[in-house]
Amino acid sequence: SPGSVTANNGLITFMTGSISGSTGLGVSAGNNRYNSDEVTTNYTATLGSTGRYAVYREAPTLTATFNNASKTYDGQIYSGGNGITLAGFANGESNAQLGTVTYTGTSQGAKNAGTYTLSGTAVSGLGYKLNYTAGSLTVNKANLVLSGTRVYDASKTFAGQHLTATGVAGETFAVTGTGDTSNLASKNVQTAQTLNSVTGLTLGTSTNGGLSDNYNALSTTASSVSVTPKSATVNATATQLTYNASTQNQLAQTTTGFIAGDAIAITGQASGKNAGTYASNLALSGVDLGNYSVTVNNANLV
Repeated sequence: SPGSVTANNGLITFMTGSISGSTGLGVSAGNNRYNSDEVTTNYTATLGSTGRYAVYREAPTLTATFNNASKTYDGQIYSGGNGITLAGFANGESNAQLGTVTYTGTSQGAKNAGTYTLSGTAVSGLGYKLNYTAGSLTVNKANLVLSGTRVYDASKTFAGQHLTATGVAGETFAVTGTGDTSNLASKNVQTAQTLNSVTGLTLGTSTNGGLSDNYNALSTTASSVSVTPKSATVNATATQLTYNASTQNQLAQTTTGFIAGDAIAITGQASGKNAGTYASNLALSGVDLGNYSVTVNNANLV
């Protein structure tokens, strides 16, 4: 029955039939109240002090579909939802005036990557009945970021023992495998460079709670690796000779730490003819010199 109320005036009542048979009453959308009788009011939105309202014993049913939600694994538990989509309104309405939605289902408290049900309940301020259809929460896998440092060894491999895979929320993993000659784009010393490939590398275990199932496979994306110089030493050889009227040379220097095949040249050995003391002044050159941190020890030719 609809009625019109104005300030300080009474209620005018029109007796009508069903909701579908009560069109044309001039009641604005949102002013209808459903599912009420003489004893119980099943709507929560109060009637205003002015305007025309319709109050029905019937409760039209809305299809309430919980919207799907998604997130990327972040180590945090999920709560709440992504709202509800309603269909099946009566009397030209488009807003059921829902109160607080209570979300339930396996999505509540979900943390790890996977798919979970997203359901719940709500109350229509206008008294609609709700027929619920559950949605889903998808927790997508996160990416791991590879980082590490090793000493120059003249190869392009980067073994897993030198790498750490870092996830979210402080989770880290060891990396295993001997690597592959495609891991680095260059054999040379480098700082904060992206891996060229992850061939030969495998995700290992976590010591701080990380689960591999929450992460995508290892990739080069955002990786950062460094190759530091290898230590090497060059020692001039202390040499003592007897004057023979010819120019004489210091004995060859000795080296440690250099990798066979690398292009390193050493000059500056001492030489002299007359009796006396001559100091070496060793100097190094070559395309691979930048891959080494070299200590040079000079010595005398006497």
